[in-house]
Amino acid sequence: MFEKQWVAVAPTLFTSNGSANGYIQVVDTKGFKVKATAIISATSQPNLTVQIKRVISPTQMVVGPLNTAISNTQVDLSAYTVAAGAFIFQDQQPRVTIAPADIIQAVYEQEPVVAIRTESVDQYGNPYGVGNPLPIAFEGTIAIGDVSIVDQTTHDPVKVNPDGSINVKVEAGSFDIGTVEITGPSGHLVDPNADGSINVNVLPSTNPNDTVKNIFDTVSGVVAGVLTNIVSYTVPSNKTAILERSAASGENIGTYTLSINGITQSVQRTYYAGGFNVAFEFTTGQNNGLVLQPGDVVLVTILHNRPDPANFDARIQVLEILT
Repeated sequence: MFEKQWVAVAPTLFTSNGSANGYIQVVDTKGFKVKATAIISATSQPNLTVQIKRVISPTQMVVGPLNTAISNTQVDLSAYTVAAGAFIFQDQQPRVTIAPADIIQAVYEQEPVVAIRTESVDQYGNPYGVGNPLPIAFEGTIAIGDVSIVDQTTHDPVKVNPDGSINVKVEAGSFDIGTVEITGPSGHLVDPNADGSINVNVLPSTNPNDTVKNIFDTVSGVVAGVLTNIVSYTVPSNKTAILERSAASGENIGTYTLSINGITQSVQRTYYAGGFNVAFEFTTGQNNGLVLQPGDVVLVTILHNRPDPANFDARIQVLEILT
């Protein structure tokens, strides 16, 4: 960060053609600030200096003429297209000065609350909550140790019989169903400790019959404007599979598309300021990946518009599961 300065934002590609009323859709609006000056560029088009009028979402924003009202979005961007490699960037520049009175008015909650609001938000200004959880990173291990079964009302450990069974009473007109036994997947009774706790082992879920496959291929001399297959994978007839990730790179900037059975699942683009490598990731958070059925076809393609032919390569990583 720089004192009293907005940091520069690298060229960010359009993901749809510019509109006639200042609306644009880009890869990421991160770093772009309302009232900041930005520049829009495209092949065969003049550089256009605009002002950021509104940041709508992580991929959408509105621009307009410089030194005009914040509501003025009358700028025609229809000539700045995806095919022309349109992009927008923001140079380092002084921050817009905000009057202290405006800050107080923005954070003050009127009666009957009568309070100064404080709320955690992400880099796009969206509040954290159920639909937008606070990101937390964790590295290391967790030791669970002993697990105790306790009474819901008294919180005392449940008494376990010497043979490993537990007495359970279901009250519905007050009748006793007797003894209920707890057994593991093998059919053996759970063996509790003397204090009523049960030892738990957390085991990996990977089956020895499951196989991680890495499918790699390369194509040479790809010419401009020709959609070209780089690598594909077909699920064998006796297996299902989990699509975990894919990566690709090339000698020219271009658009990479990952599809399943001809249906686009994800699109990644490269540009000079951001590098020539892309990654498709399907195993973040609690998501183990995309489930594939026998005969499903995963395909990675490339399309570029540079004048020189170039070489491209890609890989697909899946977990094959024997059915």
